[in-house]
Amino acid sequence: MLGNKYVIAGVEYATCYAVAIVVPRHTAKEIAKFLM
Repeated sequence: MLGNKYVIAGVEYATCYAVAIVVPRHTAKEIAKFLM
């Protein structure tokens, strides 16, 4: 995972389930992929 600079994190409200990924760019496309 070399070259990754940013962390995208999300928490599901009802269950407090957390998910995080690292990405090389912080673009709308990367965030949309994370949310899908």
